[in-house]
This record gives sequence, C-alpha cells and structure tokens, in this order.
Amino acid sequence: MSDKRQLLIENPHRNHRFWHKVQVHCHSQESDARRGQTPRVVEEAYRDAGYSCVFLTDHNRVTPNPGVPGILHIDSAEYGLGRHHTLALGIDRNGGENGIASITGCACRNIPKRLAHIAGVDKAIPVAAHPNARHFCSGPLHPLWCGGGWSPEELATHAQRYAGLEIFNANNAARRMWGLNRWDEVLAGGARKIWGFASDDCHDVRNDRTFDRGWILVNSAIDPKDCRQGLVDRDALRRDILENIRGGNFWAVVRQGRRGRENSGSIDAGPSLVISHSRGQISVAADRPCEIIEFWAGSSSRRESTSASGSAGFAYKVGDWEDYVRVSVVQKRNDGHRL
Repeated sequence: MSDKRQLLIENPHRNHRFWHKVQVHCHSQESDARRGQTPRVVEEAYRDAGYSCVFLTDHNRVTPNPGVPGILHIDSAEYGLGRHHTLALGIDRNGGENGIASITGCACRNIPKRLAHIAGVDKAIPVAAHPNARHFCSGPLHPLWCGGGWSPEELATHAQRYAGLEIFNANNAARRMWGLNRWDEVLAGGARKIWGFASDDCHDVRNDRTFDRGWILVNSAIDPKDCRQGLVDRDALRRDILENIRGGNFWAVVRQGRRGRENSGSIDAGPSLVISHSRGQISVAADRPCEIIEFWAGSSSRRESTSASGSAGFAYKVGDWEDYVRVSVVQKRNDGHRL
C-alpha cells in the first residue's frame, strides 16, 4: 500500500446508493438428496429473506435456473470432493460443455487445472471455500482421509489466482466457521486484491444454524426494489452483480447467532457503510451508531488494530508500513442480533 516515497491507497468501494443482499454458497437436493429441498424451494426461501440474488452452488454440477420470480439466479457450482473446495460464481454456459466431470475427484493435486478451468472455460469467479474445514476425499477412487483444511503454503501459492476466500462459512463447527486468520495470511503475503466472502453453505433452509447466517452486501447503482418488481433487465443486473463482486465492491456480513423462527420475517441486510480516503486517512461512516468499528492493518512483519465504540464514524491514519487495511463493524440490527 505504501513506501517511503509515495503513499498509494486503493479503495475498491464505489459507495453507490443501493445494496443487494447476495448468497454466494448454498445447496439444493441436487447436492444433498437426504436433507436438501428443490432448487425452487431454496431460492424462494432466500427471496423471502430479502435476497436480491443467489448463487446456487451444488456440488460438481450447474443446477438449472428454477425460475423463481423476484430473485436473480446466477449459474454457479462448487467444485471438489477433497478438502480444496472452490466456488465458481457466474458460470457462462455459452462456453459450451462445463467440463466439470474432467476435474472432479480429489482436488489436492489438480488445483491449477481447476482454477484454469473456472476462469478460462467457465469464465467464472473462483472463491476458495471454507479454508479451515476438514474433509474426506469421498468416492470409490478417493476413500482416504485428506487431512485438514488449506495449509498456509497452499493458500499463499494459489491466492493470486483466486478472487477471494470465505472468511465465514456457517456450515462448519463453531471453531472452524471463521477464516479471518487465513485472509490475513494471504493479504500479508502479497495478495493485495483477494476479497473476503461470508456464506451460509446451507444444505437445508429449515436449519436456522446455517440458513441466512452469512452473506455479502453488494454495492450497486441499481435499486433492489426495482429488481424485486421485475423492472430491471436480469442480464443487466447479472453483469452488475458480477462486476461489483470481481472489483471487491461489497461487504461480508455475518449474523452473530441463529436467525430463529421468531425473526423469520426479518430482512435486515447489514450495515450501510461509506468508506473513503483522503490525504492518507481512511474513513468509515455508518448509517447508525456501531457497537465497534475496528481497523486491522498488516504487513508481512507486523499487524495492528485500533477501534472505536458507540460511534457512527471512525478514521485510520495510514503510516509507511501497511500492506493492507481492512475494517470490521459490529451493529445491533432490527431483529436484535449483531451483524
């Protein structure tokens, strides 16, 4: 971000007027016949929870659009049977056969091939899924234990070819849900433009532990109310959502605590923030007072944090050592939960 001669701050946030609640990782019965619901039921549930868009990421397949009104479906998939699962967001079916069969099986030895396929053939956005999770390599050819999640060395090696990684995944044990430590590792290692994603990884929309727990808020010039009323061209909205995700113009949002049946009508999407910079200072302004606004700064040799409580705004003065600065905001929302 800086050197002793010149300070350069790259801000991915465009500060448009509108926000779209987007789910980037969820499954239907095409992934899990025992627990899952039909694609239509899944996307109806997300629509009713206030989402503008859902990436239905069934395992090793592109599930067709179920045609649910009021929510945008974008063709996607989750590749992998081993521990290196990768989301492919926004698959372009015009490229012909998706070729998923050629790269299924254990991903541990074919990560470069998988990434080249996602970016080249699928023309999709690759995201490293649940980096702290543990998995078996399932299937007749891969019956063995494949170890833990991504190692720091693996993430560092491949980070520049990923658009981002999941910093929160609700479908994991409590101590493995969060991946902020892995994000800091790759940012400090030089991956300047790798974004942090939050997701449900939900296999059953009736499960309040995983449904509507983690999502991204995509900043956009398109009004989500117009989208729900069918007043926006779906191709235009698709391009807008994908462009803003590629550029990092979004927040990762996490509900701290289960949604609960008593809050099933809540569609509170998360904090509306404006992040700007001027004269070496990064500023955050929120739509309401926050319990905590915290800046995290890091480099390959040093990490620091600074915070403010009970404020709707806070600023960080950049020095001459930071390689990256990220911000964390905690608010109490309409349903009583913290985000």
